[in-house]
Amino acid sequence: VRPDLVLLRVLARGLILWDSVRPTDAWVNSQLTPSTGGGERGGLEPDSTTLRLARLNSLAGACLVLGLRFAGSCNQAAHDVLHAKVHHFYALR
Repeated sequence: VRPDLVLLRVLARGLILWDSVRPTDAWVNSQLTPSTGGGERGGLEPDSTTLRLARLNSLAGACLVLGLRFAGSCNQAAHDVLHAKVHHFYALR
């Protein structure tokens, strides 16, 4: 699966399961795609760059869902989680 499609997959899941979205770090981390080892698809093993991009895209998708769910609600917990994730993304640069 292409890493950019992972974001769309997490976003779609969050929109479908709208009521289960929680403004916690645990919820965001539960949306991350598990890193799989190679061997399932004819011996092809994804490289570390692909796995890193898939993880970052799933994190971005979870943050997008969280932002959409709590937009305009003045929810401090959602703000704190998103603020921490933005700093996480900045640290990766």
